[in-house]
Amino acid sequence: PIGKEREFEGIVDVLGARCVYFEGSAGESVVYKDLPTKWEGEVIERRNELIECLSNVDEELGERYLMEVINNTDIEHAIHRSVLARTFTPVIVGSALKNKGVQPLLDCVNRYLPNPSEVKDYALS
Repeated sequence: PIGKEREFEGIVDVLGARCVYFEGSAGESVVYKDLPTKWEGEVIERRNELIECLSNVDEELGERYLMEVINNTDIEHAIHRSVLARTFTPVIVGSALKNKGVQPLLDCVNRYLPNPSEVKDYALS
């Protein structure tokens, strides 16, 4: 998060290496800005940590991790596969106050969580 409590302004997108700010009275305008230079090292570190964690639970990403550079699409697909397999849980930061972070949360729900055709329905047999 960028700021805390009343000073909460936005979030850092680790995959996109950018800052996401929420402007307007209800946080309705999502504004993407370049990552400040002072945070670049930590974002790279967190991205590598994410890749390492995913490599431990997703075999396909684990193989790529050892042999080649991993791009954001590879990471997103690995997150989706791992969520389907129930081996990884993504955590998204935001605040219900003024809806800051709601738009990126919904984007992640759409991108990473399974749609009904991807899961087996155990309740109706």
